[in-house]
Amino acid sequence: MAISFEIIQNSLMALFALGVLGGIITNALIIQRTKALVTLPGEEKLSLGERQGRKFSRSSAFFTSTRFKGLRAAMFGSIGLCLSSFALLILADGLLR
Repeated sequence: MAISFEIIQNSLMALFALGVLGGIITNALIIQRTKALVTLPGEEKLSLGERQGRKFSRSSAFFTSTRFKGLRAAMFGSIGLCLSSFALLILADGLLR
């Protein structure tokens, strides 16, 4: 029994949507846990450039700190899920139509 194109298309689109949702959630968690958008107490007296530099420094710790290892895996997994499901959707569209 052959699987219809609509079932394949709908399942790949659902995987793509799941990857996008996972990416949004992980980005929100990254911003929350690194405090990348927050001016911390004691930083109000600094110049704008110094405050922005400290925010950037806090956000870049996401890529180097071991405490964010699971969150990095979730982020790159959601990116991989989006890319692979989109590529398979284009491939299935080209082959099955």
